[in-house]
Amino acid sequence: MDAWRSQVGGFVLVFFLPVFFTYTGLRTNVLGLSSGADWEWLAVILAASVLTKMVPVYLVGRACGFNRNESSLLATLMNTRALMELIVLNIGFDLGLIPQNVFTMLVIMAVVTTLMARADLEASAIAHRSCDPSAHEA
Repeated sequence: MDAWRSQVGGFVLVFFLPVFFTYTGLRTNVLGLSSGADWEWLAVILAASVLTKMVPVYLVGRACGFNRNESSLLATLMNTRALMELIVLNIGFDLGLIPQNVFTMLVIMAVVTTLMARADLEASAIAHRSCDPSAHEA
């Protein structure tokens, strides 16, 4: 069973995952966000998605005794969305529950928040290296 899982799992990752991301990208119509209101809504969605994930996780991390850098790292990792978000969005779009422009905004949000992780993690690593590792802020 394990041999089958490793062979099939590898095939799925190499073949189907890129196909899924391509399929989602082809369904995303950035040019459909043509009005200023669409771009304002995208900004609101991005801000809300980041704030409602990062701030509570950061605060809980601090409440649990983690220092600022550790709490920031936890918040950054929770902010990534990517695959699961895109699966749910595609299902909602296929069922007609999400209009095209909202689908596009949510796909952009998923991609942006996932890409934010690298920059945020690098910033956390730099901040972590610059402070004394034996100091643990409460």
